[in-house]
Amino acid sequence: MRPWWYRRQQPSPESPGRGSPLLRPLALWHAPELRQLAEGQDILGLPFELGPSLRHAMLFGFLGRRRWSRLFTSRDREAGVSLVQVVQEPGPDHWLITRLIVPHTSPGSDPAVPCQAILEEVVRVAGSYGIKRVHALLPPSGPVNDVFQRAGFQPFRPLTVMRAERLHTGTPVDGRVRAQSSHDAWSVMRLYERVTPRPVQYAESRTRASWQPGHRAGWQIRGFLIRDHEQTLAYCQVRSCGSRHVLEALVDPQVIDLMPGLVSSALASSGVREGDQVWALVPNDIPGLRGQLESLAFRPVETRVWAARYTAQRVRARVLKQARTLRDLQEAVAAGVPVYSQLRRDAPPLVELTTD
Repeated sequence: MRPWWYRRQQPSPESPGRGSPLLRPLALWHAPELRQLAEGQDILGLPFELGPSLRHAMLFGFLGRRRWSRLFTSRDREAGVSLVQVVQEPGPDHWLITRLIVPHTSPGSDPAVPCQAILEEVVRVAGSYGIKRVHALLPPSGPVNDVFQRAGFQPFRPLTVMRAERLHTGTPVDGRVRAQSSHDAWSVMRLYERVTPRPVQYAESRTRASWQPGHRAGWQIRGFLIRDHEQTLAYCQVRSCGSRHVLEALVDPQVIDLMPGLVSSALASSGVREGDQVWALVPNDIPGLRGQLESLAFRPVETRVWAARYTAQRVRARVLKQARTLRDLQEAVAAGVPVYSQLRRDAPPLVELTTD
């Protein structure tokens, strides 16, 4: 017997999604099917984990659904079992696809082609959860990039993935660097708007909450910055999960020489030890940043490109719930979310004129 979630989300013959694969949240009754994933491949192939490890994500999925990390499975009689992992990053209304595991195909066939329908279903499910954008970190070219673009994902920012070859523990902390506090998010947001191209800002849709320290998507977030009396000049965010660390940096091009001291102090203050894996996401549109990290023994590993896809939220109106539907429509329109409704009725006149 299929679970209630499966029966409710099964597309009807009249729906436009007929024939598309169905994504289901990971549950205990899917455990026998997960054995097939051991023979599958992750077509994204990220060199590091942007979310929790797959083992921990499965454990969290079995014990209880987590809002910041979700696993979805899809089963096809011919293709087999596929798995999609998403995390809420960089905000609660964004999903970042961190894994897309599909079964191995026959020699000579393209493993990314069957994934287009799965990606379209991910976007549909994201809209049902109230998510506005779905992001992915893709190869700059190739079949994986092509299939994501066919599914509606648009590349908007190329970057270089770098890894620290040698870590110098015990690096003295620069006296100009201080740890970020909660009230610094506004100043960091202003720095982000100064140094980031406007199209990238529209695609990422970051808010002040994106720069807050704390815990998010299974990571411990720490921030470090250098300020003058009026504004933030350079900023470094370090995400830590055990022995894995990922850093992102923002800097005014006029003070690019501040980055080595800022990054070294940030890693030392974050408790990074010798033998830990330290990665850096370096946007190609910030001139000089890659060279500053190379002076700290960071070496480029590969190039990637951020891609984004908007979602659509469907609103179905009923006669007894018109007030609730209209309220949902007003909130969605105010948030800038594309909405289409099945409500059809004749609109009454705005003004009625009566004469004696």
